[in-house]
Amino acid sequence: MAIEYITTRELESKKGGKIRILKLQEQADAVVEFTCPECGFAEKRKEAWSSPFIEGEGANLKFNLSCKKCGFKNKILKLKKEVKKKK
Repeated sequence: MAIEYITTRELESKKGGKIRILKLQEQADAVVEFTCPECGFAEKRKEAWSSPFIEGEGANLKFNLSCKKCGFKNKILKLKKEVKKKK
């Protein structure tokens, strides 16, 4: 079991959102553990490793997530790109 992609991050918000994405090379889906930064709803789900969940590739990779409870949309940039944006 080789890991293709993994990230764990704190999302900036008042309610303390979190995200963890794990994609194994042998699987077509990614496991997403997500706590919404707006409503605090926590869930664990599988997302297909394709559009519209992921966009771009390489340094421009980003993930589109929305809360199943309140519908709040998040765009998670690749960490390297996110750090550049903050500077």
